[in-house]
Amino acid sequence: MRSELGRPWLLAMLLAGVLPLLSACAGMTSETLRAPVQEALTDRIGAPVDLPDTDVTIKPDAGAGVISRVDAVQRALRVHPEVRQKLAALGYTEADVSEAFRIGNPAINVTRLHGDAGAELTRALSLSLTDLLTLRDRRRLGLLSKDATLAETAQALLDIATAVESAWFQAVAAAQSATLKQAIRKASRHSADLADRMVEAGTLRASEAAEFRAEAAAAAIAATRGEAERLEARLQLANWLMLPVDGDWTVPDSLPMPTMLPWSTNELTALARHERLDLQALQHRRDLAAEALKSAKRWRWLGSFELEGERESSTGESDRLGGSLHLELPIFSQGQANIQRADAALTEADAALQRAQFQLDGQIQVSRSKVLNTFEIARVYRQVLLPNRERVVAGKQADVNFMLDGVFELLAVRAAEFAAYGEYLEAVRDYWLARTTLRAELGGRWPDASAFAETDGSAINLQSLFPEPTRDAHADHH
Repeated sequence: MRSELGRPWLLAMLLAGVLPLLSACAGMTSETLRAPVQEALTDRIGAPVDLPDTDVTIKPDAGAGVISRVDAVQRALRVHPEVRQKLAALGYTEADVSEAFRIGNPAINVTRLHGDAGAELTRALSLSLTDLLTLRDRRRLGLLSKDATLAETAQALLDIATAVESAWFQAVAAAQSATLKQAIRKASRHSADLADRMVEAGTLRASEAAEFRAEAAAAAIAATRGEAERLEARLQLANWLMLPVDGDWTVPDSLPMPTMLPWSTNELTALARHERLDLQALQHRRDLAAEALKSAKRWRWLGSFELEGERESSTGESDRLGGSLHLELPIFSQGQANIQRADAALTEADAALQRAQFQLDGQIQVSRSKVLNTFEIARVYRQVLLPNRERVVAGKQADVNFMLDGVFELLAVRAAEFAAYGEYLEAVRDYWLARTTLRAELGGRWPDASAFAETDGSAINLQSLFPEPTRDAHADHH
C-alpha cells in the first residue's frame, strides 16, 4: 500500500515530537537500580549492607579477630564474587529498559542513476512507525521486567546471606563440638591410664582394663572426626568470607541461647505473603506476562509500518519532493503466533505463582514447628537433663571422696555427662539452623525483631566441664 505525502518535513516534525519521549529512561543506570536492592537487604538483615561495584575485583585478605554473625553476612555481601555475579543481572535490566524506551533508528537511502538524458539523484529518509506506535506498551513491559529483576536479585542476595548465616552457625557449633570431643578424649585417656596402673597393681583384671582402652580409642577417633568436621565447617565459612582457612580469624566460642518463638503460624504466614521477595518477583512476572498478552492482542493487526520522505533531483529539471507510507496488510497472519506465545507465558507464570503461594503455608508451618521443637529439646536438655547429670556427677564425686565408690564409677557418670552436653550442642545448633531457615522463608525479617532478638548469653560454657582429673585416693584398694 502506498500513499503520496505532500511534504517530507512531516517526517522531521514526527522525529522532533518523539525525541522527548525517548529521554524518559536517561536517568536509569545500574547504580540507581542497585539502590532499592541494597535498601531491601539492609532492611531485612538489620545492619548496613555495602554491595560491591560490579567492575571492581575484590582481593581476599587474611582477616583478623572474632567474626560475629552480622560481620560474616556483611563481609560476604561485600566481597564474595557471587554477589557481583548476581548484581550483573541489573546491567541486563538496564539494557532491556533502555531498549524498551527507544524506537528503531531512521534509515537514509541515496540512489544515483546515470543515463543518456543525464544523472538522477534520489535521497530518502524513512522511519518505522511500528516501534513508535508500540512504544507505550514496550515501556510498560520494560518497567514490569525491571521490577521483577530487582526482586529476583534482592532474593538471590538474601539467599546468600542465609547461606552465610547457616555456615557461621555450623562453624561455631563444630568448633565447640570439637573442643568437647577433645575433652572426652582426654578423660577417656585418663580412665585407660588409671586402669593400666590398677592392672599393674593387681587390683584390676586385664580384660576389664581392655574395655577402658577401647573406650579411649573410640573417643580418640571421635575427637579426630570432630576436628575434621571443625575444619570443614571453617572452610565453608571461609569460602563465603573470602578468607584463608588458616587465617588469623575466629568465631565466637559459643552459640547464643535459644529463645522462644512468640508468633503463630497465621501471623508468620501473613508476614511471608507480604515480605517474600521471590513471591513479589513471581507476581511481577505474572503481571508482565498478562500485559504482554494484552499488547499482543492490541497490536495483532499491526505489521511493518513505515513512513518515508523523498527528494529527487534530475539533470535539467527542478527537484521533486514527496513521501510514501508502507503498511503491511494482515491478510495471511494476524499475530496469532505472538498471541499464542504470550498466552502460554501467562499460563506458565500464573502456575508458578499459584504453586509458590500454595506451598508457602506448608513451608511456614513445618519450619515454625521445627523451631519450636528444637527449642523445646534444647530447653529440656538445659533445664532438666544437664542439671540432673551434674547432680549425679557431684554425688558420685562425694562418694569417691568418702571412699564409698571408685574412680571408675565417677568416670562413667562423667562420660554420660559429656555425652549429654554433646547432644545439647547439637540441639542448640539445630535450633539456630531451623531459625535461620524460618527467617528466610518469612522474607528475611521477623514481625518484631526486638521481640525475638538474640540473647547475649552463651548456650553453654565448656570450661566448667574441664576440671583437672582427680586421682582416686584409694585406687590401689579398689
